[in-house]
Amino acid sequence: MMRVSTCMARGLLAALAAAVLSSCQAPADKTDDLLIGVLLPFSGDLAATATNHERAMQLAVAQINQAGGVAGRRLRLVTRDTHSEVARGLEAARELLDDVGVLAMIGPVAPDVASATLWESSARQVAQLLPSVMPKTLQPFTTLRLAPPVETIACVLARRVYEDGRDQALVMHSDDTFNTALAQAFSERFAAFSGDGAAALAGTVAYQAGQYSYREPIDQAVNSLAQAVVLATDPTNAATVIRSWATMGVDITWYLGPFLDSDAFLENVPDGILEGSVGIVTAQPDYSEQFARVYRTKWLNDVPLTSSLFYYDAVALVALALEAQALSQQAPSAEGLDRLIKQVSMPPGRQASWAELPRALDTVRAGEDLDYVGVSGPADLGEAALRTFRPLGFWSLQDDRVVIEQGATEQAATYGAFCDFDD
Repeated sequence: MMRVSTCMARGLLAALAAAVLSSCQAPADKTDDLLIGVLLPFSGDLAATATNHERAMQLAVAQINQAGGVAGRRLRLVTRDTHSEVARGLEAARELLDDVGVLAMIGPVAPDVASATLWESSARQVAQLLPSVMPKTLQPFTTLRLAPPVETIACVLARRVYEDGRDQALVMHSDDTFNTALAQAFSERFAAFSGDGAAALAGTVAYQAGQYSYREPIDQAVNSLAQAVVLATDPTNAATVIRSWATMGVDITWYLGPFLDSDAFLENVPDGILEGSVGIVTAQPDYSEQFARVYRTKWLNDVPLTSSLFYYDAVALVALALEAQALSQQAPSAEGLDRLIKQVSMPPGRQASWAELPRALDTVRAGEDLDYVGVSGPADLGEAALRTFRPLGFWSLQDDRVVIEQGATEQAATYGAFCDFDD
């Protein structure tokens, strides 16, 4: 969730709103559309984020098609539900790759589902963009990771807890692949930062998501005598954990993992219980204020998640790469698209922001080098980018409202100096 700027130019707002309307009225069965596959969890444990991510992508498609499409053809998303399950996600990916014949694939959200699907896309030489936070290990040659890796987020969050002077910290996490990796990375970093004995990790508590109550793991956490708890899970389960904890009558300082700046989480916890808690965000807030205004206008005051910014950028990068491919007088295809996505995302080149996407497309059509600056921040996807600190930030809950901390990006960058970003 992000704060909304009140200073956006009316012209930009009107143009983008019109673009979205135009896109929504386009015929869905047009056979010569350029098809981009999307894997999202519209059901299952991760369902709380899927619609928000899809809406961000629809904004990008609308803006692109309003500007004339790609190589004179309209862009269209073909979305499939992974059901938050590996087997069904793999089935959906194969359908997009083999039956639909998509030119690129965006998603999925969960690392275990991504791990299963990326080998399918690699075997077919189809670029797969992963906008959600993933472990560094998920990086075959045709897979492009947009968000900061889980190890980076865990390291910066560990430094924040350490700098806040928490002598005993505990990690509660659901036992899925992503949150287990986050807990492990946090534990390793916090232990390293606390080597002088001033602070110590109180341990980790894993639990199975989807339970009615989490009394047993909460009892374990309370007995650890931790001063702070890092909660790493999805929004739905996080709300249940917080409600269960509230019945214990034990005060604790919460540090919240990525994706918990979500209405699905915050609207389902008791008022005031999270006051002063701190969460980490995966995108640079300064880039996203205008986008939030456009998003809210289109989607009836719905607020974009910070994680959704990467989904917008994924569509924009695919479109720019397809335009670059057409410039070389090749028909739009999946072949070599990963190389072109890297090419349009990084210096050298003429910079164009997400709000200037039509100009970015014109730059590529003119044969000029492009350096796309996404709504999530600089979108450099070259090899060196894997070892570069991607801007993060922090938010806190004040009067039951998410507030992006002032100077949080600079603070997180300072913490990042303590982290090793080599793969």
